[in-house]
Amino acid sequence: LLPLGGYVRLAGERDEGDNPEDVPDNRLFTNQSIMKRAFIIVSGVTCNMICALMLCIMLAATVGVRRQPVVIGELIDDMPAKTSGLVQGDRIVSVGNAKTPWFENFQAEVDKSGGNRVTLGIIRNGQEFPVVVTPRPMQTTNLFKQTVTTWGIGVVIDHRKAEQVNYSLMGAVGAGVDVFWFGTK
Repeated sequence: LLPLGGYVRLAGERDEGDNPEDVPDNRLFTNQSIMKRAFIIVSGVTCNMICALMLCIMLAATVGVRRQPVVIGELIDDMPAKTSGLVQGDRIVSVGNAKTPWFENFQAEVDKSGGNRVTLGIIRNGQEFPVVVTPRPMQTTNLFKQTVTTWGIGVVIDHRKAEQVNYSLMGAVGAGVDVFWFGTK
């Protein structure tokens, strides 16, 4: 394991046995202006986020990223995907004008529709063609036990089709940002 992280005790924080006279009054955290204290606290979190982003970019550049294409594994009964004629094995490559090569892009674009009709770009047997669907509201519960409404068309993705994608250095920046952003949601 690679030990990363650290602990910084702010000037004026005391443990038993510390001598409070070791720190001049003008250096005590509690004696700083509210803006300076806020900056000190926020800078630690910001540095952690920057480190996580850089790690995502480095991993994308060196080992690549495992991405999930939008290949239909299963269709849910009485949902728009099944009633519109989509079949197992279809690959969804666009929603409206937005290219959706990966599941996270697809999910975001369908959710943006707000229930309005969208045209999906489908590839079946090497042929690309459009299919129009109207997403339906779907109630889900998030990590905080809150009910959230999202929009869906009723497909289950075939996770066996995941691909390992390698990127150039510049491509890794975009892929790393995608992985970071998707991971922070």
